Amino acid sequence: MSETLETPGSPLRDDVLRHIAASGVVRAFAKNTVLISEGDVGDALYIILSGRVKVYASNAAGREVVINFHGPGEYVGEMSLDGQPRSASVITTEPSTCAIVNRAQFRDFLAQNPDFAQHLIQILIRRCRSATET
Repeated sequence: MSETLETPGSPLRDDVLRHIAASGVVRAFAKNTVLISEGDVGDALYIILSGRVKVYASNAAGREVVINFHGPGEYVGEMSLDGQPRSASVITTEPSTCAIVNRAQFRDFLAQNPDFAQHLIQILIRRCRSATET
């Protein structure tokens, strides 16, 4: 895959989406389904094929802080690569379909697709900058 991917923050191209999603399991989720719980140890990346999700965390007072919303062509859970507890929760805000790719499958995909690894790094940098600004 030598073509450049979209700019950071933009949805993935359909061919890239299909390629990475093919390594996982596609599941449909109802509105208000928690996909990821803050503090849990996770090992999966969720690629949003349809629908919309909200990423949120709890502050020191226990109040919900919305971090971002993501839709088709975007992904959440990429920080599971390090095996540490989840830093935020993710819930569907409408019926959604996601491809769930486990850590081993995701690492294999990254090894075979260095352009995607570069895209992931840019996304992580953007999300870190956003968190710092917030």
